[in-house]
Amino acid sequence: MKKIFTVLLSLFFAAGMGYAAEDLITPIAGFELDESSIDWTFSGGKVAFSMVDDPQFDDVPPLDGELALYVEYSPDQGGTYGSSTMQFNQNIDLTGMRELHISFYFLPDSEGHPDNGLQMRFTLPGGIGLGEHTVPSAGEWHELVIPIDPYHSENSLSSVNNLQIIFIPGAEVSGRLYIDNIFARRPANAPGMALELLYGLNKTNSGDDAPEGWANQSNEPPILGGAAVEPSEGEDYMELILSGAWEVNATTINAANDFDKWEQAIAIVCDVMMSDSFDGSWHNFFIRVTSSSGGTVSMPIRATGSYKGEWHTVGWGLDIGPHLEAILTGGTFNLQFVTQSAADTSGSIYVDNIRVGLSTSFTAATRSINPKQYEGGETFTVALTIDNTEEGKSAVIEENLPDGFTATSISNGGAFADGKITWDVTLAAGQTSLSYQCTAPASPTGQGYWSGTLSGDEIRGANTVFFISPELKSTMVSAPLLSNTVTLDGILGADEYTGANTYFFDHDTSEGNVAPGVHLSGNEYPSAEENVTFHIFHDDAYIYVAMDVVDPSLNFDGSETAWQDDSPELYFDGNMSRAGSKESTPFGPQLTVVGDGSIATSNGYSIPVQSIGSGHYSEEGKDSDGGVVYWGFGAAPKEDESGYVVEYRVDKEDILDPADRTLIGFEILMNSSEAGQVDTRTGKWGWHSTGPDGTVSEFWDNETGWGLLELLGGTGVSDWTLFE
Repeated sequence: MKKIFTVLLSLFFAAGMGYAAEDLITPIAGFELDESSIDWTFSGGKVAFSMVDDPQFDDVPPLDGELALYVEYSPDQGGTYGSSTMQFNQNIDLTGMRELHISFYFLPDSEGHPDNGLQMRFTLPGGIGLGEHTVPSAGEWHELVIPIDPYHSENSLSSVNNLQIIFIPGAEVSGRLYIDNIFARRPANAPGMALELLYGLNKTNSGDDAPEGWANQSNEPPILGGAAVEPSEGEDYMELILSGAWEVNATTINAANDFDKWEQAIAIVCDVMMSDSFDGSWHNFFIRVTSSSGGTVSMPIRATGSYKGEWHTVGWGLDIGPHLEAILTGGTFNLQFVTQSAADTSGSIYVDNIRVGLSTSFTAATRSINPKQYEGGETFTVALTIDNTEEGKSAVIEENLPDGFTATSISNGGAFADGKITWDVTLAAGQTSLSYQCTAPASPTGQGYWSGTLSGDEIRGANTVFFISPELKSTMVSAPLLSNTVTLDGILGADEYTGANTYFFDHDTSEGNVAPGVHLSGNEYPSAEENVTFHIFHDDAYIYVAMDVVDPSLNFDGSETAWQDDSPELYFDGNMSRAGSKESTPFGPQLTVVGDGSIATSNGYSIPVQSIGSGHYSEEGKDSDGGVVYWGFGAAPKEDESGYVVEYRVDKEDILDPADRTLIGFEILMNSSEAGQVDTRTGKWGWHSTGPDGTVSEFWDNETGWGLLELLGGTGVSDWTLFE
C-alpha cells in the first residue's frame, strides 16, 4: 500500500460547494499533493499514527479529491483528555469566520465512549475552546459544523496554525478514522457585534460582600478583589478563590433584570487574570447559562492557566433564543462562572468588565403567549415583538398556529387563512408590536405548538402553552395558604394540618385503573389494606405535604436504596416545564424518603438524617455538597405498625420559577416492599402518573405524566367530592 505524506492547501472550495456567493469560505486542508510536498502532522494525546492516505484502501469512499488524513488513536497513547495537535503547514487568517467545518469517517471497528459515543473536544490556538462535538455514527462520512464565538472570530484568528482535538471516548479504547474537507465559513447573514457593559464589578450588593448582581454558589464566595491588581475596567473586579477540582464559583442573582437588550445578544465577553499566587499546572474557565425556559447550557472551556500578570479577554457565543421566554415572561435567567483545576491548586482568578455582545444588524421576532396554560375553547392573547436596528426595513412575518386553533383581532393588517397569519410590514428602528387573539379548539388532541418566521428566520420565544385536559383537571390538587406550625417528626400533631386540603388514593384496580390512584407494577392490594391520605397547604415560605400511609407489610430494613423499601416519592415541576425527563434540580425534584426516615434522597443524592423518637428527620435536604438547602422531612412508623407518616417541607423560593408561580406540576409515587424482602421492591403505585394520551405509566422521569398543584391565596375548599 502506497502511503503519501504530503498535503495540498489550495482553493479546493472554489466551486461546487453549494454556498451562496455572499458566504465567505477560507480553505484549510483538502489533503491533496502540493508542489512543496510539506508533510501534514497530527500527533500527541491519543494519536498513535497519522498520515495522508487514499481512503479507498479501507473501502472508504473519497469525499473531496483522492486523499484524506488517516488517524489511529490508541489506549497506549496519552490520557483520556490528552490533546492531539493537527499542525497546519502555514499560518492562516481566519478573521471573521464563524464556523469551522471538518468531516470525519470513523471506521466501523472504532470504539467510542460508552455513554457519549464518538465525541471530541476542539480548541484553536490561545486556548479558544470550540466545545465538545459528537460524530453520530461510524461507517460513513459526517460533517461537523463547529461554531466560533463572535469575539474570538473578530479579534484572535489572524494567524492560526493548528487545531487541537481531544478524543474523549475513554482511556481504554482505540479506533481509526479519516479526516477531510477542513474549512472555515462566515455565513452571509452573520452579524457584526458591538460590546455593551453588563457588570463592572466595582461595588458589592447591599448587605453582603459579593459583587453587585452576583451571589455565592460554592464554598468560596465571590468577593471584590480590592484592586490588588489594576482593574481592567472601573475601580475593582470580582475575585474567585480557587479550591481545586471542579467548582461553580458564582451565579448572577437575576441577570434578566440587569440588562434590557438580551433579545439582541449574541455573545458574552469578560476579562480574566490569574493571581500571582496561582500554583496550578492547568486551569479551565467557562460560563454556564441557565434559565427556566432554556435549561442549563455549558459554554466551551477557555484554558486560562497561563493568564498570570495581565488581563486577557475571553468570549463565548450565546444562543439567546431558548432563554427568551424566561426573560420576557418573568422566569429565571442567570449566568454562572465555573472553574476547573488540579485538586491541590490554590490561588484566585480575577474577572472584570463583563459585557454582552450585541448584533449590529439585527432583526428578530419574539413570541409571548398569555396565559401559560389553557383549557379547551379558551381565547387568549399572542403577541410578537420585533426588534430591528435598520430603519424602514421590509419584512414578511408568517405565524403558524397549532391544528384547530383560530385567530381574530389581528393587528397591523395581518390576514389569517389555512391556519397561518401573514403580515407584510415596514419596520421602524427599535421595536414593532404585533398581536392577535387565539382561540383553542374545544377538545385539543394534544399540546399546541406555534411556529413561524420573520423573513425566513425562526420566530423565537414561547412556542407552546400547557393544555389542562379534563383528565388532568380531575386530579388537580390545591393547597390553601395557612400559617400553621409544623414539626417535622413523622407525627400528625394537633392543629398542624387544620385547614389543609386532604386527598386520598390507593391502587385497587377492581373498578379500573384511572387516576387518582393508579397501580403501576407488582403486588396490588385492596383499598382498605394499602392507601395514602395526604394533607397539603402552603405558607409564605414553604409547601407542606404530609402523607399518612396504610401498609399491610412494612419493610424499612436491609436495603441501602430508598426505592427498595416502603417509601413515598414526592415530585414538583416548579417551573412548569412539563419536560420529557425530570430536571433533577430544585425546579424538578424527586424527593424520596423511607417510611421510617432512615434513608432520604434528593434526585438520587443521599442527605444526612437524624434520629427523632421512633423515626428520623432532616431540615437540610439538598442535591449536592454545593447545592442550596431547599427541603426537609420527618418520618416515623405508626405505633400500631399499620403504616407510617412522612412529612415534607419544601422551600417555595427555591423550587418556584418564577417566584410568584401558582400552578406547578405535582406527583406522588409510592414504593412497596414486603417484610423480609431485602433489596426488593414488590409494588409501585401513584397519584396521577398518566400521560397526555391517557396512558398510565411509571412517570418517575417524565414530567408530562405528573399531576398539577395550585397554590391558593386563601383558605381551603370545604367540599372536594369533585376529586373523589
